[in-house]
Amino acid sequence: MDLITEVELARMLGLTRGTVQRFRRKGLIPYIPGVPALFDRRDVDAFIAKRKEEKVAKRAERRRGPTPEEREAAWEAKLRFKMTLKAEKAKKLRSETAG
Repeated sequence: MDLITEVELARMLGLTRGTVQRFRRKGLIPYIPGVPALFDRRDVDAFIAKRKEEKVAKRAERRRGPTPEEREAAWEAKLRFKMTLKAEKAKKLRSETAG
């Protein structure tokens, strides 16, 4: 079992020690309690692989763009908004000309 400390892990990941501690407290990285807290290299490698997969999935989600249903819903919302503005403008004009 290859163990590394929090400081070593932070350097390895290019993060601050505080970020590593936050990850540890949230349960994102398994660790061996103690002073200092120790991390198994295999767990760290699994954590890195999981984070890479999540980044790739997020990037793919952003690239895919809206579905046809989402585009249609956005278009309808925009149309409703424009119609509301026109109705308010017409109401305002009527009240100004009547008064």
